[in-house]
Amino acid sequence: MKKIFVAILLLATINACNKADVIEQTDSNAIAFNNPFIDYSTKSIDPSWNMIYGDPNELKEFKVYGTVQKTVNPNGVTNIFPGVSVTKTASGWAYSTATQYWISGNTYNFAGVVAGNNAVSVNGNGLPSGIAYDVATQTDLLYDNEAVEYTSGAKTVEFTFQHILSKVKFTFANEYSIPGMVLKVTGVTIQNALDGVYAVENDKWTPQTTSDILDFGNILSDDTQNEAEYIAANTSLSSKYERLLVPAAYSGNTALNITYTAEVYIEQEENGSKKYILVDKIEKTAAAPHIPEDAVTLEKGHSYNIIIKIGGALEKIQFDIKDCGGWPPQTPENELN
Repeated sequence: MKKIFVAILLLATINACNKADVIEQTDSNAIAFNNPFIDYSTKSIDPSWNMIYGDPNELKEFKVYGTVQKTVNPNGVTNIFPGVSVTKTASGWAYSTATQYWISGNTYNFAGVVAGNNAVSVNGNGLPSGIAYDVATQTDLLYDNEAVEYTSGAKTVEFTFQHILSKVKFTFANEYSIPGMVLKVTGVTIQNALDGVYAVENDKWTPQTTSDILDFGNILSDDTQNEAEYIAANTSLSSKYERLLVPAAYSGNTALNITYTAEVYIEQEENGSKKYILVDKIEKTAAAPHIPEDAVTLEKGHSYNIIIKIGGALEKIQFDIKDCGGWPPQTPENELN
């Protein structure tokens, strides 16, 4: 549900200008930005996201690009927000540049962007035209644009940010039928994560081949540990980390090459304590990675859970007697009297 907040803009000093161009304004006519809406349900517990969300559960800053098309000059567009940072303060959202004001009858176009250090390109009017994404940064990309035909009264710009990347996690399922057969999974990676360029104007991604590797670590649920957990038979466990990928069709040379090591143990009781005996080791390395049989298409703004199933029914080791052999009769060499 979208939450509504009342935000008060901290006003900066108005730059001096020629008297012939001065239009008297009141604070109520200042262009302000309200608390943006974002789908926090897709946030990651990965600590690297702190640089985006701050705590990491809350957006602290975004950039605004904005233009105004004046009624006195319908063919002219003025860039009033050239990628200005808007930050959250105790009293609302504020930008540090000179305060801009609404003027009746003018048309305004705004774009809000969260892109970290990824490069944002602009068109001739100064509005975003594309974002070049380096998957190694693992920075979430958020985007929205709003058009306002202003007439009168106080008004704030409310962005509804959309995720324009895909998010992926792994779940490993232990499908061994024997209750004491457990798994440990370590070293989960995607070997060929793609970079990409997002075109704002047609809402399309152009993926680019790279050699970037995304590390999902070991399969464990507790944030305070690093050692992989035992996955019991007929249960599953998901990766602690979630990673961001460029939305694209992953197949052929760009298939999601997934590596991991799965160790198979038999759990036994010995002197009142558990003992684990290693019985098998399944290694999917960069030289021979796990490649899904079907092509995978990731869409922007979607979260995906890649499920890898290991195990299945096992045949018990059994023993049987085929033939006892018998005792063949023998004739003694010497007869006894």
